[in-house]
Amino acid sequence: MRVNLTAADLDDLEPDDHRPASQQIANVLRAVILTKRIGPGERLPSQLDLADRYSVARETIKTALRILRDERLIVTRQGTGAFVRTSTEKPVGLRPHIEAAFERPHVSIDFAGFSGETLHGAMTEPLDKIRAGRLSPESITVRILLPDLSESASVPAAATTDGDDKAVRRRAERIMRRHAESIVDEVNELADLGLIRNATAEIRHHRTAVLFKLYVLNGDQAFFGFYPVVKHTVTIDKTPTPIYDVMGKDVPLFPYVAGDNEDPATLYVEQAEAGSTACGPPLLRHTAHDRQCRTTRRPSTGWRRDPAGLRRANLFSVRRLRSSSDSERAQGHVGCQRCRVRNRRRPSSATR
Repeated sequence: MRVNLTAADLDDLEPDDHRPASQQIANVLRAVILTKRIGPGERLPSQLDLADRYSVARETIKTALRILRDERLIVTRQGTGAFVRTSTEKPVGLRPHIEAAFERPHVSIDFAGFSGETLHGAMTEPLDKIRAGRLSPESITVRILLPDLSESASVPAAATTDGDDKAVRRRAERIMRRHAESIVDEVNELADLGLIRNATAEIRHHRTAVLFKLYVLNGDQAFFGFYPVVKHTVTIDKTPTPIYDVMGKDVPLFPYVAGDNEDPATLYVEQAEAGSTACGPPLLRHTAHDRQCRTTRRPSTGWRRDPAGLRRANLFSVRRLRSSSDSERAQGHVGCQRCRVRNRRRPSSATR
């Protein structure tokens, strides 16, 4: 029989944590809910008990509960208190969970899907908070798994009898590039500015149709949703073109939270994280520890990791990257587009 959780059962706040007390208390209560120490429908300790437990004002407790309510973890009822939401398996929004993930000292986000547009939008606010000094994680790791559209695909495709159309795939590739490269650049900018100790972002690809999206946050939460395939008309080369496409905006996401080892949700999260990182070597990697870009090329097998440095070849420009002179390669001027632009701006040794 489960014993009702009291305020005395809650963990203490970390004395070295410089975040607001309301955020720390919200983190404690969130952990209690996600680890199933308090079940769906059960009542949280009262605001007065929580205020006494942590020696804070009731307004601080109200702010902490408001954070959990915005994350759809609890419901508050006038005059009766706060309760763990019973319908936690209903579709949820991603944004509050992404923002909560950035409260951890070590942030990891795995995404498998089509373009990363939703992820890019959800990460904007926490990254802005880091720039403003309101969040200070030690490390950020982002792994993105996208389809390879260099060859024919079932979706997106032209809504014609032959189906495959390079122009349709190029349009989809531009969308992927815009959002994926923005995520990589924004994460690594934080390391360049010294706002985080370590930043890693990598893109992998696979050659299967994408009909679902999956997010794994900090290794203990997974969010899964299906892409509907729709027919609509887009403009390609100034011509209205009907296509079959996947539409990911506002797709319902179903949450899975890791708890006990025997909990099916725990197994799902573990397998989801393993699956999202299993396809091929990273095609794009930027780290705070390797600021110089080095890549080499084999005549027949394409790009490979340079033993002298960590590979940072851009997924979307690697096939178009032309060979450079030996002097440029020796200076580390070969590689991702971001590094090449930066090096072009750098004055030569004669003009420094």
